[in-house]
Amino acid sequence: MKLGKRFLALATAGAAALLLGGSFGVLRQATPALALNPSQGVILCGNTTSDPAGLLALNASVNPGTGLLTSQTQNPVAGVAPATLSVQTPLGVVVCGVVMLDNDGLPNTIHGGSFTATVTGPVVITESNTNRYSWNCGSTADDSCNGGNYNAAATLVSPAPGNTFHVAFAPGVSFGLIGTATPLVTVSVTWTSSVGFPPATFTVSAVNIGIALPVYQLFLTPNPGTIPANLPTTTNQPGSVITAALYHAGTTCIPVITGSATLVCGSVGVFGGAFVLVPGAESGVVTFTTSLGIFSGSVSTPSGPTVFGVTGANQTVSVHCGNIPAQAPTILIPTIGLNVGLTLTSCTTVSVTLIGGGAAGTATIVAFFVGDFTGATAQGETTVNLTPGPITAPLTTGCNEVITPALLAAGSNGSAVIALVSGFNVTSIWVFNNATHTFQALYFSTAGAPTDISSVGPNTSIFICGTGAGTFRLA
Repeated sequence: MKLGKRFLALATAGAAALLLGGSFGVLRQATPALALNPSQGVILCGNTTSDPAGLLALNASVNPGTGLLTSQTQNPVAGVAPATLSVQTPLGVVVCGVVMLDNDGLPNTIHGGSFTATVTGPVVITESNTNRYSWNCGSTADDSCNGGNYNAAATLVSPAPGNTFHVAFAPGVSFGLIGTATPLVTVSVTWTSSVGFPPATFTVSAVNIGIALPVYQLFLTPNPGTIPANLPTTTNQPGSVITAALYHAGTTCIPVITGSATLVCGSVGVFGGAFVLVPGAESGVVTFTTSLGIFSGSVSTPSGPTVFGVTGANQTVSVHCGNIPAQAPTILIPTIGLNVGLTLTSCTTVSVTLIGGGAAGTATIVAFFVGDFTGATAQGETTVNLTPGPITAPLTTGCNEVITPALLAAGSNGSAVIALVSGFNVTSIWVFNNATHTFQALYFSTAGAPTDISSVGPNTSIFICGTGAGTFRLA
């Protein structure tokens, strides 16, 4: 029992004051004895959906014999993500709670007083909407403040319900992330006794809350996967269009209280499921590099040399993707109630064209994305074969579907198509008409045989029928 603990403390302090020549006035200003005050403490924070109040999800280990902390670190709990605020879900919050214990035999009840939580960085405590939040615990009596709740086995301690609070991005605050370190968010809590002058205080070591950038994935797709290795001499020689597709990892959020606009959010992957990839990312720059060949330009805007501008040939090219920000790259945290934040659909795909540079082999293309606002990155890789000489497709006895090459001029007749055939006896050439869903004859080897059409152009699906084993030139 703590019977008379305060009386004993005051008596001890009074005796010390008399030895120093003090008086009753000095005795009133004496600091309460240590046994009345917390001697251990820990701040516990996390992104939790199962227990928003933090009663069970946030805990630390204690000695079952003494009830005192055995570690100053937070125990990992399934379903509780590390304390992190996400710019992707700026209205999300982190749940924090404080545990303070004393060493008088009943450690989880401490002397009455008040707590003050303080946060640093671009954040606020939602209970006060400022960077400080104070609350009372207990009265002037001994053991009147619940410093923590033990579980049944008394091996863990969690914050008491009244000693929890929430940390969120400050409404309307902005902070730059490009070229600077991600802002550091810290949380500290100080206990102040309800008696004594000056009152005794105890401050728990501060903990950090992380700021998570969006998680992006980048995938590269070449079309086609094989191109001529020689440097093009005309615009008809095809290149490979390298398309970078951007995705962001989805999140899941729940309200702290049903119907509340205050959310606790976490990555889907953190909560036990696979990441859900959603198309799109913030606007940013994608830089392409290749080990062979050169880039001739992007699909929408030239980003490298043209076919004839060989002197400007480049194996590295950067292309902006998405709407260019009208202001300096910052994160603007919305005011509560306005669920607007970082736009993650501004950049979906961007492409460049790879052409031969003279050397044959396998080109390794790497694309690296950097977001305009957050500086978050993603990287992807693919390969393209650069072959010496013409690129061909095999022809075997029967009808073979092929795509006419870009080098075939528009309005070419059947003879021009046959000029692309080697080692194969062509008897007829057909084109399928998508509008009428019928095959139309372009060429017959029999003289005078009637045809349905007289010409065909590049990049058209045709059927070459005949006998033998030969090839058809694709590029």
